[in-house]
Amino acid sequence: MHIKSGLSILIILLASACGETKVEDQYSYYQAIENRDTTFLRLQISEGRFFGDYVFAKGDSYHVRGDFKGETAGDTLSGMLVYTPYGHKNSKKVAFALLKSGDKLYEGKGIQTIYMGVPFYPPTSLSFDSHRIFTPSEKQRVFTKE
Repeated sequence: MHIKSGLSILIILLASACGETKVEDQYSYYQAIENRDTTFLRLQISEGRFFGDYVFAKGDSYHVRGDFKGETAGDTLSGMLVYTPYGHKNSKKVAFALLKSGDKLYEGKGIQTIYMGVPFYPPTSLSFDSHRIFTPSEKQRVFTKE
């Protein structure tokens, strides 16, 4: 009789462990609009690191998708963007930097340098006077897997 009650408890514990748990979306969503082109970011910052997804929509004609990752230092996010240019087969790695100011992100630009296969902007060449300014947006459908 003792074995049956132990087995029942085990089954209940297994059933409760297998139940669905809702994972909250920890991403922040941003977009930058320039004429008919829109760039979307899905960004997560955690423990001195950042990562996310990137979608560039050229009007209604095509989307370029990629992902980025890197490290944070204060309000500066520096890392690498990996994407596949439209119509190409091979992915491309480029330096990627953002400056977080209030609720906006400013895309950085500079002289790209590559060290051991990793592209980056040397701090002395990095500036954030870019035309691409990201503002917060609602969760974007471009990131869903449909």
